[in-house]
Amino acid sequence: MPILAFVFAATWFVTGGMAAHLPRLLEIAGATPAAALAAAALVGPAQVGARMVEFSLLRLMHPLVSARLTTLLHPLGGRCSPYVVWARWRLLRSCTGPAMVC
Repeated sequence: MPILAFVFAATWFVTGGMAAHLPRLLEIAGATPAAALAAAALVGPAQVGARMVEFSLLRLMHPLVSARLTTLLHPLGGRCSPYVVWARWRLLRSCTGPAMVC
């Protein structure tokens, strides 16, 4: 039970951190504040859509198949997202100044 509590706490910690910092990361990537908030607001509906796909299409498969599929696709989605790539480049470029303050 303590391990399950730790997993839930770690998940909510990461989710809360991403929700708090995603609009700023998108602004660093070059998005306008309105576009950054609009994109960050789509995280919730995307989660609902993913759960609908999981409950409809992946319901007949073993749960480990779903876990393996999401484990493989999650990093791929992060690598392929143009905003993520652009934000990394902008963040690294902004950290090369004389003060190196990030």
